[in-house]
Amino acid sequence: MKKVVEKRSLISVLSIGFSCGLLIAVGMALWDYFDNEPFQLTQFLFYMIFFGFFMGFSSRHKITKI
Repeated sequence: MKKVVEKRSLISVLSIGFSCGLLIAVGMALWDYFDNEPFQLTQFLFYMIFFGFFMGFSSRHKITKI
């Protein structure tokens, strides 16, 4: 099978990174809430920015099989 590699647009990569980062940050905030931990904005932003950056970086190419 042949693979086709396409570059995604910058808007697409940023939106994927932002949505994934926001999703993991909300999930971790809910985890802390159910463990009776206080909400920490710095921790929330850390999860959102760094996880979002790495997910956006890893999804910058779209690979499809023909």
